Amino acid sequence: IVTPLTGWYSTNFTVNSTVTDNNVVSNVYYRYENSTLNGSWVSISNVSANNWNGTFNVLSLPNGNYTFRLNASDNYGTTNASVVMYNVSIDTVNVSVVLELPDNATTNSSPITFVTSVTDSTSGVRNVTLYLDGIANTTNSSGASGRYEFSQSLSGGNHNWSILAYDNVGTSNQSSTRTVTVESTSPSVTIVTPLTGWYSTNFT
Repeated sequence: IVTPLTGWYSTNFTVNSTVTDNNVVSNVYYRYENSTLNGSWVSISNVSANNWNGTFNVLSLPNGNYTFRLNASDNYGTTNASVVMYNVSIDTVNVSVVLELPDNATTNSSPITFVTSVTDSTSGVRNVTLYLDGIANTTNSSGASGRYEFSQSLSGGNHNWSILAYDNVGTSNQSSTRTVTVESTSPSVTIVTPLTGWYSTNFT
């Protein structure tokens, strides 16, 4: 089996094999299998010399882990179905990104903690990146599914933020964009009374 190799797949791929025999190879088939599901044998074509291939539609299978098996026969009826490729995994579901805090169009003081929830129940989360004002700011590559927090100091004024996440099959999801306003100045406070001095009665 030349392809598929062990790994994650989200788009159609070629089942490609090299088959040799002292006699004439008459037919080559493949099927997928795992602990709960065995597919039917599917014929693939002899495209050149010893090269046989066909296209596999990933949407024809539920997401999960599979073994791909070849079955080749020659013109004398001899067969070989022992060649397999393990851990060919299908993931057609996009990684989920949910923005949590801060809420859209709110005013906050710096530093601000940006909070998002990123999950992927199939291939898993590869990395999560915070974008500030359209520019990649910080990337977390821990690979965990769940809550991510990014704390950043920002200048006063209006800013926007979003999250870009990748799963382990390479599929990405860019969140919507939220705006946040950072207070540019602190409140001005002046003590009018009491003044410096001694007091023996109540004062304001």
